[in-house]
Amino acid sequence: MWRHLNVTVNRTRSNNQLLLEIPHITYRATGDYQCVAENEHGAVQGSITITVEYSPQNLSMTSVAVIKDSSVNIIEGNSAVIICSVVSFPASNLMWRHLNITTNRTSSNNELWLEIPHITYRETGDYQCVAENKHGAVEGSITIIVEYAPRNLSITSLAVIKNSSISVIEGNSAVIICSVESFPASNLTWRHLNVTVNRTCSNNELWLEIPRVTFRETRDYQCVAENGHGAVEGSITVTVQYPPRNLTITSLTVIKDSSINIIEGNSAMIICSVESFPASNLTWRHLNVAMNRTSSNNELRLEIPYVTSKETGDYQCVAENDHGAVEGSITIIVQYPPRETTVSISGASAGIREGHNVTLICSSQSVPPILHYTWFRMEGNTSIQLNTSSQILSFTPVTRGNDAGFYCTVTSPLGNSSSNMTHLNVEYGPEISWESECAQRAEGITCACVANSNPPGDLTWHLPHANLSGNQTHGGFVSQQLRVGHLVMGSLILKGDQDEEKVMASCSIRNPHGKATHNMYLWVRDRDSSKWTVGLVVIGIMLTVFLAGILIMLSVKKRKTATEETASKTSDIALTDRRVSVKHQGSQDMKVKDPLDTIREGDTPSPQDVFDSPVGGDAGHENPNRTEDVLYANINFSKLPKGDGTVHRGEDTEYAKIRFQPN
Repeated sequence: MWRHLNVTVNRTRSNNQLLLEIPHITYRATGDYQCVAENEHGAVQGSITITVEYSPQNLSMTSVAVIKDSSVNIIEGNSAVIICSVVSFPASNLMWRHLNITTNRTSSNNELWLEIPHITYRETGDYQCVAENKHGAVEGSITIIVEYAPRNLSITSLAVIKNSSISVIEGNSAVIICSVESFPASNLTWRHLNVTVNRTCSNNELWLEIPRVTFRETRDYQCVAENGHGAVEGSITVTVQYPPRNLTITSLTVIKDSSINIIEGNSAMIICSVESFPASNLTWRHLNVAMNRTSSNNELRLEIPYVTSKETGDYQCVAENDHGAVEGSITIIVQYPPRETTVSISGASAGIREGHNVTLICSSQSVPPILHYTWFRMEGNTSIQLNTSSQILSFTPVTRGNDAGFYCTVTSPLGNSSSNMTHLNVEYGPEISWESECAQRAEGITCACVANSNPPGDLTWHLPHANLSGNQTHGGFVSQQLRVGHLVMGSLILKGDQDEEKVMASCSIRNPHGKATHNMYLWVRDRDSSKWTVGLVVIGIMLTVFLAGILIMLSVKKRKTATEETASKTSDIALTDRRVSVKHQGSQDMKVKDPLDTIREGDTPSPQDVFDSPVGGDAGHENPNRTEDVLYANINFSKLPKGDGTVHRGEDTEYAKIRFQPN
């Protein structure tokens, strides 16, 4: 037979064997099982223990305090013990959790204690006990309610509370709410001037409504909260609110017409004050940028330690609270001496052209305004004051004589300032000097062309079969060029024999403003050793000289005065050996140097003679008042054979010039 807990559970009489089957075992089947075998000769017994493993179950929580409705009440400051126990095999891992945080853990005895030595209201809440083994888990919870005296009393309102006070616009209603934390709930009471005005004992909250606020409702209101464990009190002040008014702006400097004058470099202080409740937010603004702000004392100072011209302008003080805004302004005028003085040119967008109208304008920044303008013209290193006190200097029209440096000086009550020098670069078209002409020299016939233009032009020699410019050689002609300032000086040297009976050379000069041309005529004839030819030539020359002498003698007195007056305008060929001088506007007299002379690198080129003994020339300019000139130049070259077979060249040149003075 099989026995369990002294109860026979199965029996048989055959086969000396007995099976015990438990179809659906539970933890209740755990324990010892005895097998007893007996016959008429005796008996024998054996036993076996069945241990049933199962998941945690029958979890229970107990406490030293009374548990009611799965909760336990504990007075703040006392200790609390709660015990979690469970039935399971093998033994479960037990843990206590509060606010999802594990506070205690064990893995033995299927029991876990949680002890809170000195409980506070923060320990109020649910506590979960979790039991688990490899077959499953079970959870239970208990609520700890900590009883404590009223605390954290707060007073709120539908209006804004600031610094334990509420401001209400007169005529509006006011609502103030008193709330407290306590358990059990406190009895709440509103008191004003020691008189109870409202009372409640539920929800830890009490409202006080004043339907229409008047100045009599101003002062403190007390809220008292009490329960079986203690009492607490709080207060709030009700005041009457109104928007900002009576805004004023003052300064340590004298204010006149809502503005103050401050000299640059000094400090400035302006003060904005207003009446309002609650206190207004005050802001100083300049150029729509907030510079300073405050929300206390209904006063705001703006200090600028070192005033510059950038601080000039209007400054607005804006006062605002929840009920309105008001604004005032003051103007700071920063005074400073003249500076950034400049001269600008008007009427010369595409360069200054001779004959146009040009105006120089003197500009400067200054507070107070400029009182006086003075203009100066630079002559070399010397400043010459001009007779004008106007802000503008006009040239109507401008001429090359105005090509110089100018600057202005401005004066105010705080000082003066001068501009940088502005140069009037007057541009004009090319003009070829009437003294441009040809001369006979040892190396050949040299023609010189001198032109004045701004900007300096490009000079070109025009020959029957070629045009030469710059330093260039073509056939028997050599062209050279030199620039000095606005002058362009070119030379054309005729070397060797020429086949042409007549050579005409002209020089032209061109710049963006025009072109000028000067013509020069040369006659060249070959001659042989024939005495007849020589005789004719000699006779011709003698007649020419004779006629020229007669005409010159007859007209010398008549033309003397006219020649002196028009000498600078006449392109002529003189019979005397002289140097050519060219007057250039704004420069000293310059003499053109022989183009064959060498100027070393690094030397400063100075114009010298480029020709001697003029032969002839004809200016290509129209001048109706100049004298009419008839110019001649006969140049004969002879080739004389020698006994040794060599040929040597000799030169025999005659000159004659006849001038006619129009009546």
